[in-house]
Amino acid sequence: IALSTKFYVNGVAPTKKICLSSGIELECTLKHKYRILTEDGLYQWCTAEDLKVGDVMPYRVGGYENDVYQTLQRLEKIGSRSRAIDQPVLLDEDLACFIGCYFADGSNHYKGIRIAGNTTTKYDNMIHLQNLANDLFGIPAKLYDRKNTINLDLYLTSQPLLNWLELNGLLKEKSDQVNIPQIIRCSPPSVILAFIKGF
Repeated sequence: IALSTKFYVNGVAPTKKICLSSGIELECTLKHKYRILTEDGLYQWCTAEDLKVGDVMPYRVGGYENDVYQTLQRLEKIGSRSRAIDQPVLLDEDLACFIGCYFADGSNHYKGIRIAGNTTTKYDNMIHLQNLANDLFGIPAKLYDRKNTINLDLYLTSQPLLNWLELNGLLKEKSDQVNIPQIIRCSPPSVILAFIKGF
């Protein structure tokens, strides 16, 4: 993790909206720089202030293009008091969907993870998630229906699961720091969409 140590407050500045022929819209300060292709084929920096209609700016969202599932790391050792878990080898759509749900409504605990749901709008999803967890990790995922409420929580009690998620960059941060994990962003579009669907 890289820490930022210097911050600058430059005050309020005017911005420019740049509309590309691809449909992408960018908004930035006038001094922000982008690389453009010049008429003589050079690839050079240009401030937003100096951009003009007709400039060629190679820019796309989703810079990773990958049709291959990401390979996942395996835990070498699992403590003698911990139950072994299945460790998926590839980050596929099912795992991405599960991770998306966990990132949206999950939390970490000392001995595992919990995913919050409810009995009214999410009951079928929670059953699906329970089955998915059992298939992916071989862990007896348990649903807890809290009496006199609509809360329905899914618990996966497993320290090795926490360790495996951390090893593969899939352990959820605190809710105010949640980002799409890099391993998801580097995956095929179908895996990214499965994560978003789960989320």
